[in-house]
Amino acid sequence: MSRIAILSYAGRLAGLVLILLFLLMPLAVVAQEGKAIPDTTKMSPLQLLAWRAKYAKTMEKEVAEEDGELPAGVTRITDSDGSESCPVWSPDGRYLYYGYSHARVNCINRIDLTTMEIKAVTDSTYYAQMPDISPDGQHMSFNQKMMGIGVKLWVMRLEDGAIGKLTTSEDSNRETWSRWSRDGMKIYFLDTYIEQPKTYCASSILRTGTNPKKIMQTEQIINRPNVSCAGDRIAWSCNDGDQSSIRLINLDITAIYEDIVVPGYYLSCADWLPGDERMIVSYLDKADPMAGFNLGILDIFEQRIIPLLDLGMSESEPQISPDGSQVVFQASIDGKQSDIFIFDLK
Repeated sequence: MSRIAILSYAGRLAGLVLILLFLLMPLAVVAQEGKAIPDTTKMSPLQLLAWRAKYAKTMEKEVAEEDGELPAGVTRITDSDGSESCPVWSPDGRYLYYGYSHARVNCINRIDLTTMEIKAVTDSTYYAQMPDISPDGQHMSFNQKMMGIGVKLWVMRLEDGAIGKLTTSEDSNRETWSRWSRDGMKIYFLDTYIEQPKTYCASSILRTGTNPKKIMQTEQIINRPNVSCAGDRIAWSCNDGDQSSIRLINLDITAIYEDIVVPGYYLSCADWLPGDERMIVSYLDKADPMAGFNLGILDIFEQRIIPLLDLGMSESEPQISPDGSQVVFQASIDGKQSDIFIFDLK
């Protein structure tokens, strides 16, 4: 082989090595961050290029978040060492109540949106989460885990912090996801029986702790109810493996309900927009599940989703402000810790 041919071959080989180094360079970054990555050794060159392009897009979103660059209309409300979840509004829109967890601290916090002052509302000794505020703003329902009685529903008088157990149940069922009726007379909640097969009951009880009723019983996983603006329907998210829906139950005749299903999408919790014809929903595109949950507008009549917000951070638990102008939600920054954000709808 001539010297020219050898140099030409060496040049091509060096070029291929540089290309491979360029393609595999992000792997070292991912390994340092401790994130799971696919086995790229089994990928074809085209698959490797496609994976790298998708990874670069994800990195752009993470860098933007680290630099504090959020889309117009999005405001980050919390940024602590802990995890904040399940935010709800006070009736006057001045406060947000949400669950806070860090180390051995598990409590419900309140943040004043005017001063941004944060105050713990519940005792961190017990695991208190998933708050909801009564329409008159005087009481808060929440679930709390206490030794000997498990996870049950409690009600707090916000004026002085006095609390009382709402239900008389002492068995192993878990009571979570409380939601007040629009007139403040009832509290809706999820009653989960852990025996096999596990059973989920959409239930209600008067605010006095009397007259408990089962609205719906199913083996499907159901969570966070939201009462319509008119107060005549309640929405529960239901899922069973790959199937999911938003179930709208008539509160006058609970045997009458409608399942909202959007083909190709996994629907999580949803809250009502003014007029009760549309909802803000947290949804997952089944064609790209690695992208996580986004926020969209769910048209109830047409049963379709209009994309609204994609931060690349699995946005979930949307709640509409009392005046309908904003939505508060939680989003996960690193796949574990979640923070609270607000998005302006108008």
